[in-house]
Amino acid sequence: MVARDRIIPLAIKLLLASIVLLAAVSGVLFYLVRRDPRSEAARKDLAELQRALGKFKADTGLSPATLQELFSKPGYLEPRRDPWGNLYRYAPPDKVWSMGPDGWDNTSDDLYP
Repeated sequence: MVARDRIIPLAIKLLLASIVLLAAVSGVLFYLVRRDPRSEAARKDLAELQRALGKFKADTGLSPATLQELFSKPGYLEPRRDPWGNLYRYAPPDKVWSMGPDGWDNTSDDLYP
């Protein structure tokens, strides 16, 4: 009975220590992903895309149907990909984003302007 009384508190302490360690590692990883220079480059690209979409709308009175339409018009932006090699995403009217490091849409690492 004495051994059992020692094991249960020890198991609880180990479980709590594991949870704290997991939270700390998750926090560090989240910070590193947020500080990734590629994320900052993607946000700058997205802000530039947003400005170009606004200019296109001001010039034509319409939003482009696709980013390719924006890229094909002289005086706007050249075609580009995000820092991870993926195409930037676009949803009319004027919503742009990057799928982020994982390359999947609608995940927690997606980037917006």
